[in-house]
Amino acid sequence: MDAIMTTTTTNKTLSIVLLFLAVFLFGYAGQAQTLGSVYTQNSSGQLYIEEGATLKSALEKVEERYNVGLLYRSNIVEGLTVRQAENLSMNVEEALSFLLNKTDLRFKALNPKTYGIYKIAVMMPEAVEMEMQQNV
Repeated sequence: MDAIMTTTTTNKTLSIVLLFLAVFLFGYAGQAQTLGSVYTQNSSGQLYIEEGATLKSALEKVEERYNVGLLYRSNIVEGLTVRQAENLSMNVEEALSFLLNKTDLRFKALNPKTYGIYKIAVMMPEAVEMEMQQNV
């Protein structure tokens, strides 16, 4: 009788251990696949940006194409459009330089997957004159 109970207990313990291992291994494989897809860059094809597209929509396409995050205040891109149609097959920094060209916006890499977009300060002619006088 003791041998039967020991075998039953051993089988239950073995079943629980196997179930735990299966859940752990399949869960870990799923997590690795998810993390891998987050950090994989889409390197096939080009990104076409149409002339007249809003800068906001163009930046959203850049985020998706290059798998990066762009941080900016929505009011700084309001009313801005893409001035020239372009196929963006370059890297993310060249794409951002192209899109922000001839605007008062610049970008800075915060880390390899995140860029901040900001408005540069424009000095009024009077302020430039005052600064020049102070430096003389």
